[in-house]
Amino acid sequence: MILDPRLESFADTERQKLFLHTVNEAGGYRPAGKKLGVHHERIRAAIKSLINRAALQGFSPQHSMTKSVPDIYTIKRRSQNFVKGDLAQEWVISSPDLELKKRMIEAGFDAAAQELPRYPEVNLNTPTDDNLCNFYPMTDCHLGMLVNTELGGQEWNLEVAEEMLYRCFEQMIIRSPNASVGILGQMGDFIHSDGLKALTPRSGHLLDTACVYEDMARAAVRVLRRIVSLMLEKHDSVHLIMAEGNHDESGSIWLRVIFAALFENNNRVTVEGSSVPYYAYEFGENMICVHHGHLKRKEALPGLFANRFHQMWGRTTKRVVHVGHQHHEHTQEIDGMLVAQHPTLAPNDPHSTRHGYMSLHQATSITYHRKFGKVFTTTVCPEMLLAA
Repeated sequence: MILDPRLESFADTERQKLFLHTVNEAGGYRPAGKKLGVHHERIRAAIKSLINRAALQGFSPQHSMTKSVPDIYTIKRRSQNFVKGDLAQEWVISSPDLELKKRMIEAGFDAAAQELPRYPEVNLNTPTDDNLCNFYPMTDCHLGMLVNTELGGQEWNLEVAEEMLYRCFEQMIIRSPNASVGILGQMGDFIHSDGLKALTPRSGHLLDTACVYEDMARAAVRVLRRIVSLMLEKHDSVHLIMAEGNHDESGSIWLRVIFAALFENNNRVTVEGSSVPYYAYEFGENMICVHHGHLKRKEALPGLFANRFHQMWGRTTKRVVHVGHQHHEHTQEIDGMLVAQHPTLAPNDPHSTRHGYMSLHQATSITYHRKFGKVFTTTVCPEMLLAA
């Protein structure tokens, strides 16, 4: 058998290229397997994956498909018109491969972050309790959203949002116990839009924004750095989760990469590095998880985390997943896991107001004991800042 040598241009690993060349040289999967010392079914599976990848980009000669699309695209729809057995006309509709595009964006941000200055050490200002861990939820802040008093109940622009978020988290951190570990659970939709156009990345919904994307990005980094500095003054170790939301798919990537680079030389800070939007942290008997809430229903989350983090699940007895997305508070125990949905500090956007969606505007940190689970909560709301 001879495989089309043009398949090599679609290989995403050197191993696939090696298998392709060896199958063609040896004349089949079995002889190629003997030559390489690899079971022939493994070679067959790798070649099958390569053929499928090529087909997604429009290359499958046995089906008269030879017009391919660039790497970050996949074929969305293809129509062919044959006349007397010969291809006469062809229409190719393609769309971006979002997962591949995300990996390319992440690689680009990672390269750029190597040039960032590293963050200086911050001194711990107080003794801490090694049995305690504080989880600080930050969800659906929609930094950069524009809301007026009539539509959202309060004025909301970039400057107002940045100052309010910092001061609320300052109060939450100050009022929470002196735990040894602090987790900043930035649970997604931290930034209102995800690029130069004021649109949601997948659905393309038009958004009301208060500024250009560059200003949103600068404010996002600025306020998060200030909050992390406060946490470093209070906790022995700080863990950062920059979760993907439906408003900030690429924003979550560059936030994760930037903060990993900023604190690269600080052994008191760790940054969750997973690009898969399900995150878990183990603290004693506690399994503390995060998902924005846009990809899975709450009822499906316990099973998903039990499968994805089965060893952690087996070692722990107190399990919780923190979600946002729906902007209101709700807690439910499902299949051995507490699903805690958090409200937002941000006001209602015009869409929510017009549709009559109402919610609290507050944030509550949770303190976990290494053995006993949740033992303490601290709630803050914007009104507290006005009363101070």
